[in-house]
Amino acid sequence: DRFGAKAATESLIAAGHESIMMITECRPDGGIYYRERIHGFKDALGAHGIDFDPASVIALRIDYGDYLTSAMAAISTHVIPKLTSLRRNPSAIFAASDFLACGVAKVLANEGIRVPDDISLASFGGWTIPDLMPTSIQSWVQPESDIIQTAIHATACLLSGKPFTGTIPLTSPRPGFAGAANKTAGET
Repeated sequence: DRFGAKAATESLIAAGHESIMMITECRPDGGIYYRERIHGFKDALGAHGIDFDPASVIALRIDYGDYLTSAMAAISTHVIPKLTSLRRNPSAIFAASDFLACGVAKVLANEGIRVPDDISLASFGGWTIPDLMPTSIQSWVQPESDIIQTAIHATACLLSGKPFTGTIPLTSPRPGFAGAANKTAGET
């Protein structure tokens, strides 16, 4: 998660974006989902000498029973007003999940904000849902080998009665973004 979010953020920076907003979700207990992705976002900014503004990360409360409607309402209420209230207006948004990116794209379109003409959009997950959107976006795909390695580690922990740490270090470089309809890093 951390490496992928860093790579996604770095591709936006490489495309010329220096002010990037990140949107994530809150867990039902109020904690924030995708903490490692947020760390990767911050890592990329720091590696490029871009100051991290905590206000540029927005965690939304979403009703998972009605995800898209709930996400769109939260985006309209909390993200759209911040687009113009940050120290620097963001030229890109990094959504921590593909599903969240769909809600972002819809709300932006409803507000007359065009992706990618007015603002770029990237996401994380590699699901096919971004391919259904009228505009193409970047989506970081988690490598299958890492998912398999994590599943094997979690299973071994379960079988041995040991706690699962939840963090598996990545040991090799990973490919970039995937999806035939998605933009490549140079097209953002």
